[in-house]
Amino acid sequence: MAGRARKKTAGESAAPGKVKQPHGGELLTGGVPGNKGGTGRPPDKFKAMCRELASSADVEREVKKILKKGSKDPMFVPALRWATEHGYGKASQAVTLEVGETLEELIVGSMGIRKQAPAE
Repeated sequence: MAGRARKKTAGESAAPGKVKQPHGGELLTGGVPGNKGGTGRPPDKFKAMCRELASSADVEREVKKILKKGSKDPMFVPALRWATEHGYGKASQAVTLEVGETLEELIVGSMGIRKQAPAE
């Protein structure tokens, strides 16, 4: 009778005990039977990599060039925004512009960069 599966006894299939929680609930000791659980929160290596990428000296130089002369690469700013948001998180407050002030003027002013007049 090698093909027949062995039946579990009551002791083998019984659910694990429960542990009371401060909020009044209960959790199974050892977790849910048959589910080994996950690995927990992943390390912040990805965030650290995004922060390093967004804050590198090369990126800062490129941002200053874009603010002074404009960008030839339409994907640079969205890629920088993506790396910044994933490294540092999204901005928690909205930025309001004064009448007649462009976003570029706001950024240039906050970075202490003087914009050069366009060459004629």
